[in-house]
Amino acid sequence: MDLYRKVHKFATVIEYFANGKWTFENENMRSLRERLSPDDQIMFPCNVKKLVWVDYFWTYIHGLRKHIANEPLENLDEAIKRHKQMRILHFFILVAYYSVCALILFYLAKAVGILLF
Repeated sequence: MDLYRKVHKFATVIEYFANGKWTFENENMRSLRERLSPDDQIMFPCNVKKLVWVDYFWTYIHGLRKHIANEPLENLDEAIKRHKQMRILHFFILVAYYSVCALILFYLAKAVGILLF
């Protein structure tokens, strides 16, 4: 529950920024990038189109885990295993829930006379 509270608190903090509609202009950044020498452009990559997004988000998620959730990176394999177990458990709970709902609807339809068998 401690991790849930951390995630909930973080979601509350960033809610304003995540749900707002924002428009950013980056003309200054574009002009700066155009004025950089080719060597400087290599040293200071500013082109978002060349960003490797998988690597970026991998670093982002690790940073969230370490600095926001205060969770150590050493138990990441254990956390991934636990997450998979929870997903499987969630799937079985959904199957059980919808099976019970279908059974209730079946018996209600049979009691009302919609089903004839």
